[in-house]
Amino acid sequence: MINSNFYWSVYKNLEKEIIQLSNQIHFDENQLSVYSIKIIELLIRTSVEIEAISKELYFQNDGLELRGEDGKKREVFFDTDCLEFLNKKWLLSEKKVLVSAATFYFKEVENKVLTPLKKANKRGSSGADWKIAYQAVKHNRARNLDNGNIKVLIRAMAALFLLNLYYRDEKITLGTFNQNDGFETGFGSEIFSIKSIYASFEDTTGKISLPEDNIECVYLMKLTDPAYKNVVNSCKKYSEKEKNTILESDEFKIFMEKNPNYSFSDKHLLSICNDIGGNEFLQKIFRLRNNSVNLLQNSAVELVLNKNQKIYPDIE
Repeated sequence: MINSNFYWSVYKNLEKEIIQLSNQIHFDENQLSVYSIKIIELLIRTSVEIEAISKELYFQNDGLELRGEDGKKREVFFDTDCLEFLNKKWLLSEKKVLVSAATFYFKEVENKVLTPLKKANKRGSSGADWKIAYQAVKHNRARNLDNGNIKVLIRAMAALFLLNLYYRDEKITLGTFNQNDGFETGFGSEIFSIKSIYASFEDTTGKISLPEDNIECVYLMKLTDPAYKNVVNSCKKYSEKEKNTILESDEFKIFMEKNPNYSFSDKHLLSICNDIGGNEFLQKIFRLRNNSVNLLQNSAVELVLNKNQKIYPDIE
C-alpha cells in the first residue's frame, strides 16, 4: 500500500512522544486520571489518525460511497460507517492489544490487556471511552480538560496501533514448525504487542481446531497452504497404512478370536491399540505415527492477520 509507511511513521512519532511523557509521569494505576494540554494534544492527533486510517481501510476493502435520504452522496463517518463496516468483516471489537512498554507500570489486567476498538463504532455515551473523550475535548476543550487523561490516550493509541497492523496486512514467513526464530510480537511498537494463536488441525481430515479465544488474536500462526495440503494428504496415507498394519497383525487376529463381538468402527486407531495391548505392538504402531509427526515438524509455517477468514484451503 502506497501510504503504509506514512501512517506507520506518524504512529511512531506519536509513540515516541508518549514514551517521553512516561519518563516524566510514572504511568501506573494512580496516574491514569492525570490530564494536561499536552495529553489532550496527543489524544486529538491520535484520534485524527484513527479517523484517516479507518476511512482508507473502508474504501480499500470495498466500502461503498454512501447517500443520504435525499439521494445525494454524503460524508462517510469513520466510526458508524467505517469502523462498523470493518468490525463486521474482521471482528475488530474483539481483538486484544497488550500493553508491554518497559516504562508503563500497570498491574491491573484491565490496563494491561485492552480491547481498544470495542464500541468504537458506537456514538455518544455508548461509544469507546477514548472516543467520548476525543469528542469532548475537540468540541469544548476548556470545559473538558480532565477528559484528556493518560487512560484514554493509551487506549486511543492501542486502537491506532491495531488499525495500523490491519492496514499493513503483513504476512510473515517463520521457517519450519520446529525451526523458526518466532516473531517480534510488537511488530515495531515499543508500547504494545499482540496475541496470536496456532491454527491447529486434525492431521488426517484437515478439520481445523481453534479455541474460542482465537477471536481475540490479531495474528494466526498456520502452515502455509502447500504445507497444509501436503501434511493432510500424507497423513491420510500414513493412517491407512497404520490401520492395515493393525488389522493384518497377528496381535489383532488373536485379540479378535478372543473378543468376537468387539466393535472398532467408531474408535480411534490408538484406542484399538490400547485394547489389544502389548508394549512391543504399540511401539511398532508408533514408529509409523512418527512419520506424520516428523512431516508436521518440518513443514513451513507463516503468520497471517486474523480477518475472520477461511484459514486453510479445501483438501481435494
